[in-house]
Amino acid sequence: LYISSLGFTYAINAATGALRWKTLAGSFPVLPVISNGKVYVMGNHFMFTLDSATGAILRIKQDFVLFHNPKSLNIANGIFYYTDEFSTVAFDTSININVVWRNNNVFPGLTDMDQITNSPMIIGNRAYCRKPGGAVMLDTQTGNVLWQGSSDGAGMTIANGIFYTTKRIVNSGAVDNYFVQAIDIATHTQIWISNNITLSTFLVSSPCVVTKSGKMHRFGMTYN
Repeated sequence: LYISSLGFTYAINAATGALRWKTLAGSFPVLPVISNGKVYVMGNHFMFTLDSATGAILRIKQDFVLFHNPKSLNIANGIFYYTDEFSTVAFDTSININVVWRNNNVFPGLTDMDQITNSPMIIGNRAYCRKPGGAVMLDTQTGNVLWQGSSDGAGMTIANGIFYTTKRIVNSGAVDNYFVQAIDIATHTQIWISNNITLSTFLVSSPCVVTKSGKMHRFGMTYN
């Protein structure tokens, strides 16, 4: 189990809770991602590559433009996808870190709450991301917007071709109403919307979907 907090990244034994290692890696690092025995941690202006077994720092990359106040990070097929306040960016894992594309029109004005729920979900050649007022689907090859939908909620999950997300109905002068909706990702049509599930000023949780076979889908990830 890997987690980052206040400049440190920790590896914890998921079976016992014992600390395996602790490494100082940047200030306010975002969600760590793991690929091919390496842990990647992005902080403001820096990206650290750590050995997943020991926590040793393998590489530090500094970039005041590319790594400016990042909010989230994901990796798929050797390409990193991350978001900041103003854009979503795809870049490769080479030593030079080449930017594949940048879309500056997707994430204007992300709030602190969006930081919790905004890691891009990569499925095939599509990237699904949160944005203020809804969700967006990007082409992973070009960064072009292929679809945008309204959700006005916090979390999102995709399972078996269905996009599950929250939807907010704003009440003037009162707390807001939140619903859960299911959207077909092939046709972008709404399949169903739930009854009101909460009255709140915000909703943080991403939907957790469990199939009849016991497979759990959560926040763009699948667990057996």
